[in-house]
Amino acid sequence: MCKNLTAAIILLLAMATVNAQPLFTYGPHKVSKETFLRAYEKNNLGGKDAAAMQQYLELYTRFRLKVQDAYDLKLDTMPSQKADLENFRNQVIGMYLTDDSMMLELVKVSMANSKRDIRLSHIYIPFNGTDTLAASDAIKNAAKALQQGKSFETVAMEFSKDPSVKLNKGDIGWISSFTLPYAMESLVYNTPIGSISSIYKSSTAYHIFRPSADRPATGNIHVAQILLELPENAPSKEADRVKKLADSLYTVIVAGGDFGKLALAFSNDNASFNNQGVLQPFSPGTHDPLFEEQAVMLSDKNIYSKPFRSTNGWHILRFLRRYPRPTDINNAEDIAAMKTLIQNDDRNSLIRLSVLQRARKATGLPPETSEDEVLEKYIAGLEQYDSEYAAQINEFAEGNLLFEAMQRKVWDKSAGDEKGLQQYYKNNSGRYKWKESVSGVLFSSTDASVLRSFHKKLTAEPETWKGLILLENGAVQYDSSRFEIDQLPLKLPETKSGLITEPVYNKTDELHQFFYVLKTWPANVTRSYEEAKGFVLNDYQQVLEDAWIKELKKKYPVKINQAVWKSINR
Repeated sequence: MCKNLTAAIILLLAMATVNAQPLFTYGPHKVSKETFLRAYEKNNLGGKDAAAMQQYLELYTRFRLKVQDAYDLKLDTMPSQKADLENFRNQVIGMYLTDDSMMLELVKVSMANSKRDIRLSHIYIPFNGTDTLAASDAIKNAAKALQQGKSFETVAMEFSKDPSVKLNKGDIGWISSFTLPYAMESLVYNTPIGSISSIYKSSTAYHIFRPSADRPATGNIHVAQILLELPENAPSKEADRVKKLADSLYTVIVAGGDFGKLALAFSNDNASFNNQGVLQPFSPGTHDPLFEEQAVMLSDKNIYSKPFRSTNGWHILRFLRRYPRPTDINNAEDIAAMKTLIQNDDRNSLIRLSVLQRARKATGLPPETSEDEVLEKYIAGLEQYDSEYAAQINEFAEGNLLFEAMQRKVWDKSAGDEKGLQQYYKNNSGRYKWKESVSGVLFSSTDASVLRSFHKKLTAEPETWKGLILLENGAVQYDSSRFEIDQLPLKLPETKSGLITEPVYNKTDELHQFFYVLKTWPANVTRSYEEAKGFVLNDYQQVLEDAWIKELKKKYPVKINQAVWKSINR
């Protein structure tokens, strides 16, 4: 028993020692197991396959050597490198000035609320500035009256200072998520239907709410309207005239009249009459309740409302569309749409507050320090405070350095060394051979009918293809070259000169295409230097890179800690 325990302790100590050691060193520089695995997992999707990891270890050591050489050459001090890094910082920093967990919680709550509309009653008692005593007493008395069993309507009529209370007895109609400030929305949506909310104090008033009913959310409603203005106190003769006009217009509309033209001719809504009466989409709780009630009843099957009167006059509505709110927490598009709504709403201030609290804790500044000063210091030192941000910045910086180093040590060198390229080709020409190939022309168009018409003309006079293509004015594109048969985007039924294939649709490129064979070539013909130059350049670059790595490994010998490496591959 004691021997087993001792062995276990020794094993744990050994594992701890291994984990504390670097995976490999290159000269005086060390790379931890965690750093390597983070890079491997980001760039490989095949899991911890031993062969794949061994291959990546070689690639990663080469990467570290090349980046170190860039630092040795002080490429990181170049103005272009500094400017690129600063631009990247500015692009990504906003991602780290947020709170993902807070955003996710807001998305979930907002989606849940967005699934239903609520019919709401309201008692409203305003106050001026800091003089809240009278308003506070009034709202407490209203709450007491409700507790004693008085109806909400009676209490609203007695206490509420909302000018519309005389008409609606506190019933302000249907609301939806994002209609009210978020704090009010949370109170309303968490108060059971038929119950009375607690007292809520805003910056200008006291409030008591009562949700009286709910329904599945209507979403955002898009309608067009014809408005015939009529003051509430208009003489009866004028009221009769406007009503008759509304009825007449409705009769014309349902008989097939042009709603847009009638809106232009008769509507008094200055914001919409010259746009065929089309209004901006709206959600419940943003318009007159009677107007919204009529709009909500419209649908694809019930396109037009009958004329109805509001405080503004007589309306006729035309249904256009209904936009549902994003409510599916498992749908990426819905989540993105909800995040946008949140970012443009006051609830986004909760995220800012969370970030500010995190910034105060990270910077250690005194509580009296202003928000702007705290955030300024937090942003300036974000690489110190946020390891993920630091890793992303470092990854970009080193990737940019690698590109600059490769440009200097490999790409520019190879491109400018024509003698070296020719000599490399001469020494290795046997590697650059054609597969079975054809010289010909690939014709392409996005329009099937255009390509079919061109195909018919070319089939009749194939030798005139250059003149025929000019007459298409760019509607048909062409690529004249020598192609290896297995590289063609379409299949040749046979390989013979003069063959013109039938047009086919290439799904990959979303093009209609056919091929005209001018000449056939057998396999294993050696490419000329010009024909092979692209392949030669690529291979020559690899030679230069390998030579560079060989020099770097002499300068910075790479040593793999086999014990740590084995712990990864267990």
